[in-house]
Amino acid sequence: MEGRPFREDIADRLELPADAAGLIKLTVMGRSRALVEDHRGISLYSRECIEVKGRGGLLRIRGEGLELAAMDREALLVRGRILCVELD
Repeated sequence: MEGRPFREDIADRLELPADAAGLIKLTVMGRSRALVEDHRGISLYSRECIEVKGRGGLLRIRGEGLELAAMDREALLVRGRILCVELD
């Protein structure tokens, strides 16, 4: 598939879960919490935008009053008013 990362394409074709292919997994709970799993760290942190590095690119969470509520090697939890999520 043109324009899609190779890992994402293979995971879809083989019907693999995201974590098996090393892809970032995002769970949004309402408009106030986002759980990001299998991240590679944070590249930008502000109250309006948090950028999370993944093997296949960047995950950008935009909103108001954003904060990193918890983080470890495998997952991080963002709290605040989530307005949008972008993948690069």
